[in-house]
Amino acid sequence: MAKAVEGKEWGKDQLTPDELMESLEEIRTEYSGGSRADFRAAALPTSKEQVAAAKRRSHTGVSGGNHRFEGERYLRIEGIENKEIRRFALRKLVDEEGQTTVGGTVPAHPTLQRWNSLEMGVTEEEIHDLERQDAIPSSIVSTGWYHWMHRTAPWQVVAASALVGEASKLIPEVKERMIRELDQTRELYQEWGIKDIDRAMAQQIEHSPGGVDDEHGLYDVNLTREYVNTPELQEELRKVYIYRLQRETRGQRGTL
Repeated sequence: MAKAVEGKEWGKDQLTPDELMESLEEIRTEYSGGSRADFRAAALPTSKEQVAAAKRRSHTGVSGGNHRFEGERYLRIEGIENKEIRRFALRKLVDEEGQTTVGGTVPAHPTLQRWNSLEMGVTEEEIHDLERQDAIPSSIVSTGWYHWMHRTAPWQVVAASALVGEASKLIPEVKERMIRELDQTRELYQEWGIKDIDRAMAQQIEHSPGGVDDEHGLYDVNLTREYVNTPELQEELRKVYIYRLQRETRGQRGTL
């Protein structure tokens, strides 16, 4: 069995919160090619048409379902005694599915993705037709596992699985890289003559350091440290963490 820290094994020995978080970060570094700054990094696109092609693939067989898992998380957490955890899980659901539903200004994240597609030249009609096509096989497998995990894993692991994405933005190297990418994206969009750059970048800005994921990431870290507190839960999280890293490092970021 893989070593977690010196003298301790995953699934056999209980790790302290510090040991757990450090071990997970070592796994992240491994899947990032040895540099945490490269997590989720992708080469800049060379043209507006390249981005449009990627956005068309992302819409194929998908109808706003990319954040339904937040609903799954909330349903799993709903029955536990800690009201603060339930309330923040609901807050995350609102953030993902649209603060406009409660009088805020930020629409649902799938809407922000759609804005980017439209600014890249993908039409509403195309998106409508693509969403009704059969999903790409790799997407069916990946998304199917993800939703299955949310419905079957212990609620502590389901909530902590968000460490992979949201909490990565708490890493200084990742934060610095993402801030640089904002400037790079704006320069590219200016070169390409994008009409409404702010609208095209709304999704990227919302998910960049300083955005909503900062607060989400801190919640993920604190919850993991407190509630993923048995050898069995820690081993289950290790497996889910690796599977999620495999999904996240496929080079299909598509935020530009």
